Amino acid sequence: MKLSSFLGALLPIFPSTLALPNISFESRCDTLKGGFNHSNTKVLVAAYVPAGTNLAFLGSVNDTNCLQYVISRADVCRLRLNVTTSSTSRVVVEVFMPVDWSSKGKRSLMVGNAGLGGLAANSLGFAAIGHDNGHPGDTAKYFLNRPEVIKDYVWRALREARIAGKAAIHSFYGEVVQNSYYMGCSTGGRQGLEAAQEFPGDYDGIVSGAPAINFLGIIAQLAKIFKTTGTFGALTFLNKDQWARVRMTLDQCDGIAGVVDGVLEYPMKNNGTKLIMYHGLHDSFISSENSYNYYDSVSRTMELPSQKLDEFYRFFPIPGLEHCYSGSGSWNIGSASQNTPDSASVIDSSDSVLMKMVDWVEKGIAPEVLTGRKIVNGVVVAEKNHCKYPSQNTYKGVGNPSLASSWECRHNRLA
Repeated sequence: MKLSSFLGALLPIFPSTLALPNISFESRCDTLKGGFNHSNTKVLVAAYVPAGTNLAFLGSVNDTNCLQYVISRADVCRLRLNVTTSSTSRVVVEVFMPVDWSSKGKRSLMVGNAGLGGLAANSLGFAAIGHDNGHPGDTAKYFLNRPEVIKDYVWRALREARIAGKAAIHSFYGEVVQNSYYMGCSTGGRQGLEAAQEFPGDYDGIVSGAPAINFLGIIAQLAKIFKTTGTFGALTFLNKDQWARVRMTLDQCDGIAGVVDGVLEYPMKNNGTKLIMYHGLHDSFISSENSYNYYDSVSRTMELPSQKLDEFYRFFPIPGLEHCYSGSGSWNIGSASQNTPDSASVIDSSDSVLMKMVDWVEKGIAPEVLTGRKIVNGVVVAEKNHCKYPSQNTYKGVGNPSLASSWECRHNRLA
């Protein structure tokens, strides 16, 4: 199902900066400081950013899960906006517009947030929009006695950022966005599902990873575990011997897919279960069962089997992937939070999950697999084609297990 573009609401009549003849890209970017007008919006920064610039984000915090800086890989116009959402709330929006946008598909990409983080993110190659989710920092303290900030976090920040961002793109280029995409993981994954359910016309393609849904259940689970184990170093925390037992338990499940490699293909041995949704099967923060259950609920509610859901919704479990990034398997599928320095030089972006979505939307080529890679010191040491659910990755019995060609997708299900 191709999600239609929501262009009508995003084409207010702005004077296009492209209407100014013979003005350089850099100068046109500078004119946005006083030339971009949008409801309840103030321009904070309008700056030309040449390729290679180490770009810091204002309001960053010491959170290793958040990018505090990014190196620009293209010449872009950076626009930072403050959008007032109520008398007591606002959302800070970042828009990155590349110099060659018109010749590369005229696409926009909204990128989601992670956890409680309020750090804007961006992606190059598209006109990219990010936002701080309506609050700075990475804790929930900004929610206390601020119901409007909570509303921003739940849904409004994403919607307002998208509207302001696409208005800025139209104003700057003087052209209409041809296709709109979304990509996010964790909280960003939840935002993607929220957009798909509540505002299905906003995006043509959504990539949702490890969605943080069933939020009350997640918090309750963490609280229960914490009550049992305590903090690191506490007498109740797992010691080395207990961790060894955990490893021994997991080892009993290794080999289910036909090879002992330290990666559990189906850790729960579950009967398994567009929009592309993916979830790491080694995710210890948000259980992949959440995503299986969501897929099931969509199938039940819509009374559609997998073959029919495939027309618009595909789910890819990723063995060896932890929460959004990192892990022991071929976890890098080129998605949110996975754009690391050592992956940039070895992963062809045309093979990323985002570009698989582009092919699905723009060419009608739906993905049957997502190619994942394990990268060590800038070298690909393992590769696997992760199967679309309910098919399962299975070792053929011959060949190097580190090669994708040694695996195949089978329709057998585990009891």
